[in-house]
Amino acid sequence: MERKRIDDLYFEPIEKIYMEFEKMYDIKVENIDTTTHSGKKLRGELLFNLRDRGGLTYKEIIKIDLFGDMKLHSLGQLYKRTKLRLSKK
Repeated sequence: MERKRIDDLYFEPIEKIYMEFEKMYDIKVENIDTTTHSGKKLRGELLFNLRDRGGLTYKEIIKIDLFGDMKLHSLGQLYKRTKLRLSKK
């Protein structure tokens, strides 16, 4: 994805985020089954990483196939729930 903001220098490349995510969970992003509870949790964690580490906006994230079936305003709620859950670990 192409970035246009000045602080993009401080964000990690999207490819690196994908690679580390797939290695950590031993699953390919395209194989995440979002009809299961564990698949939805994984999607939330990927969203969190893309937003915080990659600096992507919700409009950029919604274009990714894994998030294509979601509404734009739902991404914010998923992000907040995931952030809260991860902060409790």
